[in-house]
Amino acid sequence: MRLLDAGEIVATAPLAASGVASMTYFVGLVAGFPDPLPLVLALVAGALCAAGIAIGIRRARARSAPIPVLQVLMLAAVACVVVWQAVLLYRDALVAPFSVSDAWTVWGFKAKLLAAGALTPDYWRDPSLTFSSQNYPLNVPIQESLFLRIGGQVGISLAVLIGPLEFASLSGLFLVGLTRLYGPCIACIAVLALGSAPLVQAFVPIGYADWPLAAYGGAAVLYLLLWYRSGARVDLLLGGLFLGAEVWTKQEGDLAAGALLLVAIAVAFGDTGSRRARLAPLGLFLVALLLNLPWLVFSHIVQPLSIAFLPATPATFLANAGRLPGISRFFAIHMFDPSLWGVAWLTPAGLVFALALARRLSSEALCLFALIVLQLAAYMVTFVFSAWQPFTLHMTVTVDRLLLQLVPAVTLLLAELLSLLSHPRPSGWHITAGQ
Repeated sequence: MRLLDAGEIVATAPLAASGVASMTYFVGLVAGFPDPLPLVLALVAGALCAAGIAIGIRRARARSAPIPVLQVLMLAAVACVVVWQAVLLYRDALVAPFSVSDAWTVWGFKAKLLAAGALTPDYWRDPSLTFSSQNYPLNVPIQESLFLRIGGQVGISLAVLIGPLEFASLSGLFLVGLTRLYGPCIACIAVLALGSAPLVQAFVPIGYADWPLAAYGGAAVLYLLLWYRSGARVDLLLGGLFLGAEVWTKQEGDLAAGALLLVAIAVAFGDTGSRRARLAPLGLFLVALLLNLPWLVFSHIVQPLSIAFLPATPATFLANAGRLPGISRFFAIHMFDPSLWGVAWLTPAGLVFALALARRLSSEALCLFALIVLQLAAYMVTFVFSAWQPFTLHMTVTVDRLLLQLVPAVTLLLAELLSLLSHPRPSGWHITAGQ
């Protein structure tokens, strides 16, 4: 097995299996299985999922050509940088684990209840516990609870390892996936850019669910691009699994997944000669739905409490539409603040403008740009329905997290734009017709 394939398996399999394992645990919990049966089932499901992914990747990449030794050394050097950065992020996480706001009151609180077996049916409708956002999915709390079951400082120290591990996984996945799409030079630049954003470094260690959501979302977009390019079934399956895990992680995952599905549908209609393009939105949707079905059914029946937002009705939107100009200005200030984001936002923005003037934007670049715009627009509109008083306080405490969720997609756009600069190509998707 080639080194690149091994790297993809190591980066992808645990990240994809984590969502399957946590959902299996949730199903066992809701079914009332005695402890530790849900844990055993989760570990077995996760192991089987990881093994299946490894086999699928190995078969799909069987015909891929080996890369030269010098390029392997360059990729290995960047991989070492990623590992070292993950170690430093873990060191930061150990300084004061779960000490920042929602890291404990939302995700850590649920994880502690799960670890103690105290997440009873009464929890979901208890008005005194609305601070813990009862309507949020349980992917991250379940993962954290598996470590907290160990108890003491050891369990806490292991629980905060999740963010740095997922940073390393996404970076490794981007390093391999972008090498397949654009070559190792662009892959290395993109991965280093991903880790350079100051807010990425700030949010990964603190235990929020926003970085796991970003990791799942970035992986979903990457595997959709790989599916368009290769047509390997494992790429579409992994894209759907990561999309489903994104939804299973946080409520914003619904909006992010919806944006990606809309872009995939647009590509399907715009590239009608390709069976591969037409299968993409359906495949993504079905796999993501299958993963999330237990939580969706449970939420519909139990109706967990939510106090952060007003009813999502046309009347509410019209009543609060006057907030939109202020929301747009607030997002713009944060999006293009180099002290927060470094080159992660400003470089792609400048390249999009320059290439648009030169009429050299590819279909891939336009669709990645559309994905980012759609996701941003959806996030901004949510504050029209904010129940916070004043709603600007709601934006102040969440806008950076929302923008963090977009960094992987911006990184992929950066890689595509760098590819256009170095190798101009005709417009149109690189999808083999009829496949």
